[in-house]
Amino acid sequence: MKKYLLIMMLVLMPMTAKADCWQIRNEDARNMCLAKVKNSSDYCWQIRNEDEKRYCLAIIKSDRNYCWQIRNEDKKRECLALL
Repeated sequence: MKKYLLIMMLVLMPMTAKADCWQIRNEDARNMCLAKVKNSSDYCWQIRNEDEKRYCLAIIKSDRNYCWQIRNEDKKRECLALL
């Protein structure tokens, strides 16, 4: 029974996370959420704020080069610290 419950949680959690992303009203934040949940840079390219777009691409693609292109120094440091 425990094994079945664990499998169900692993299957259903991504669906719940996707649904939660659609509850976010800010379009850039929603696209960031979807990019992370679906592990897809396609959503990053839809982000209008250039620094947020570069941050998203850096995280999803695991590429520090995008971090170095971020103009906001705090966001750049945060990005570099994650990768």
